[in-house]
Amino acid sequence: MMTWRGMTGIMSSLTSGRSSLTSRSRKKPPLSHHYINLLDRRENLLTLTSFCDEFLVHGVDVEGKRGGIELDLVRLLGDFASDNTFPITYAGGIRSVEDLELVRREGKGAVDCTIGSALDCFGGDLSYQEVLHWHNQQNPR
Repeated sequence: MMTWRGMTGIMSSLTSGRSSLTSRSRKKPPLSHHYINLLDRRENLLTLTSFCDEFLVHGVDVEGKRGGIELDLVRLLGDFASDNTFPITYAGGIRSVEDLELVRREGKGAVDCTIGSALDCFGGDLSYQEVLHWHNQQNPR
């Protein structure tokens, strides 16, 4: 587990000016609405914004299973991102365009997402072309 002191040392040594902080978030047992890791406290997220340019948050309870998104986590991220205009990307469980729409809606339009094994180019059932079409509809030029 990284300490604040360790984080400060690592981040101060970076020269690129672009860094992403990745967090794997898991619900605390038994089936609770509280997340372990940096999402335990909203203040943690606020503090971490000074150490990076964006967050990538993995919903590990659903990641790689193609069983749907971790909706409570997406909502929590959406609340934070919409209040703070800080870039956040969610990963985990996306299996359809409907899931992309859920992330867009429940993340208040402030949470991006990434798809892995569900895409047809990685052996999944979700068409990359369908995702690209959906994305282009959301982001007209």
